[in-house]
Amino acid sequence: MIQCTEAELLQKIAQKNDINFLAAAITPWHAIGISAYILKLTEEQKELKGYIMLMPHGLTGYALTEDNFQIAQKHNNLELVKIISTSYTKSIREKVRDKFQLYQYYLDFNRQKQKKGTLYWAVPEKPSYDLIPKIDRVVEDKRLEIILTDEGTGSYVLTRMGWWRTAYKQAGIRGTKNILCRDPLFLWCLKKKKQVCNFKLLAGNIGQYHKNPKAADYYKKIMEMQVSGEDYSYYDDAIVINPNMMYESGLLSDQSEIKLYEKIGEALKERKETIIVKPHPREIDHIDKYENIPNCRIEQSRGMAQETILAMAKKKPRCMIGFTSTALITAKILFGIEAISAIHMIDEDKILCKESFNIFERAFGNLLKMPETMEEMLDIIELSNRK
Repeated sequence: MIQCTEAELLQKIAQKNDINFLAAAITPWHAIGISAYILKLTEEQKELKGYIMLMPHGLTGYALTEDNFQIAQKHNNLELVKIISTSYTKSIREKVRDKFQLYQYYLDFNRQKQKKGTLYWAVPEKPSYDLIPKIDRVVEDKRLEIILTDEGTGSYVLTRMGWWRTAYKQAGIRGTKNILCRDPLFLWCLKKKKQVCNFKLLAGNIGQYHKNPKAADYYKKIMEMQVSGEDYSYYDDAIVINPNMMYESGLLSDQSEIKLYEKIGEALKERKETIIVKPHPREIDHIDKYENIPNCRIEQSRGMAQETILAMAKKKPRCMIGFTSTALITAKILFGIEAISAIHMIDEDKILCKESFNIFERAFGNLLKMPETMEEMLDIIELSNRK
């Protein structure tokens, strides 16, 4: 795997005239979406040549390796590149020039029509609108096709106001201006030029989401193709808990999430149920907090996405329990596993951001079970046992 800056990679692309694929990913779930689209192109007999950029997360650094892109090994000319972050302070003149060129690019509706050939650019949720014109300039003969892969539940539950708040926290006034004004305009321009393809797991509107028939099967196939020497037979008919780090994320005032899982374990103790806890991918330390859950087995394959484990398990779990985990959605959509969100079982006094729970319910209430009491949850688990 090579390492370079974004500018150095653009130079490499410029030196080759037969590049037809680029992608960028940060998390294992991003890698699954991009790999799923590579699989689609592979089945269409397309020989791919290009680069997959492994980007660092702002807080936790790099989360991906070659193992996350096993499908890329079927294409000898697909290289993985670890992108090194750099900083550069532009002059006012450079900023004005770059902004003018940016808007000029997106508002030019004839540029792409004059090109032959295709360069696929696969990215989760939304592309880097600043990077697209730079790529376009170094591949003059190819038309860019932007493939939007899945980001996770956050992209489905955030309203425009939610995006505004997120942008303001991350990038201040400039970020909110881009989210509310610039980015929607640029996306509209790309769609108008027919340069955007939706390859997300779900389709539909909030509260009415359903499986995206054009993409979901490829997501499932790519996970089933993952190679691992692990034996996941212990998932057979198990009850799997997917924690959300609600306290660490500032959504709960204390560890009420963990306490609830302990109560669930206690309620299932007499039934001698197998309970598996799959810690959140960002949980590097302190997973011993789950040890007080009765009959609990803590999953040790922490670097692997829950969805990949489910795909490799020959027999599936009976149900999944969590709060707002993406794994709940994928378990239901891809594997038909009963998925239970416990957002109504937490003491309201402990919830610091009730809006997040309300939005999640509006978005996925049609897909997930959301019990309000322990008795309701146990009934759901019992009914799932009869299916």
